[in-house]
Amino acid sequence: MLKKLIFISAAFTSLSATLIGVHSFIDTEASRLWMICKIAGSIAVVGVGILTWQNWRKHEAGHFATELWLLGAMGLLVLAGASAAWTIHLAQATGDFEAWVVMINLVMVGQGALTIWHLWRKNAKSDLRMESFSN
Repeated sequence: MLKKLIFISAAFTSLSATLIGVHSFIDTEASRLWMICKIAGSIAVVGVGILTWQNWRKHEAGHFATELWLLGAMGLLVLAGASAAWTIHLAQATGDFEAWVVMINLVMVGQGALTIWHLWRKNAKSDLRMESFSN
């Protein structure tokens, strides 16, 4: 069930990030630096989504893939926090509060937290198995 929640949240955040990345090309009011930041963030979120999909299909991923997936999950937490802070700042400065961004941030936090929890549980189980062989 946990892996299904992670997969569904990864699909939602990847789709949202793709739409935001495409919208960044269309937005003519934004500066070029802001457009590059939005596209880079979108690519990072889609990259974590791809890692999630690959690890969801496999029962045992390689050590490097698992560490990269964990790093991506932590990156999602940081990116969601920064995006939420920026959204609140814009709401205070301009009065334009975009609730859809908050929803995407919450799903990103959920995906990152669930992924970390899943990997922690998986690692705890493998540690228990290794201890039973060493005795």
